[in-house]
Amino acid sequence: MSGNEWILYLIIGVTGLITWQTWRDKSWFYKLQFNAYQVIHRNEWYRLITHAFLHVNWMHLVINMLVLFSFGRVVLYVFEIHPSFNNPLLHFIILYFASIVFSSLFSLAKQKDNPHYNAVGASGAVSAVVLQAYFLCPGI
Repeated sequence: MSGNEWILYLIIGVTGLITWQTWRDKSWFYKLQFNAYQVIHRNEWYRLITHAFLHVNWMHLVINMLVLFSFGRVVLYVFEIHPSFNNPLLHFIILYFASIVFSSLFSLAKQKDNPHYNAVGASGAVSAVVLQAYFLCPGI
């Protein structure tokens, strides 16, 4: 177990709470989901981050968070033991949040004039964590 594993619990907890709250109040769901049209035409840039904390249903939420926890532990462990990562927690946070944004850039460019395109979920960031784990530990 890594000393920085608490960050995974925090991300999972916050994601679960925000998702659950948006299920209870759909107006928040619509306000926080990724909508490229709203980002570009109404300058709602926060949506590039907030959409990753929303999930459509329990299965979507549980699978994303289970995969994040499983592979995130590997990434954090390697970040902690490898001398190149002088601040493993900061590296993980940058990896996770930069992946949220970068995973949406193609859709942002492609769907910027489509007011009906919406997306939610942390799959882009979770995929980046999985790929990072395989990059750091190819044999897993």
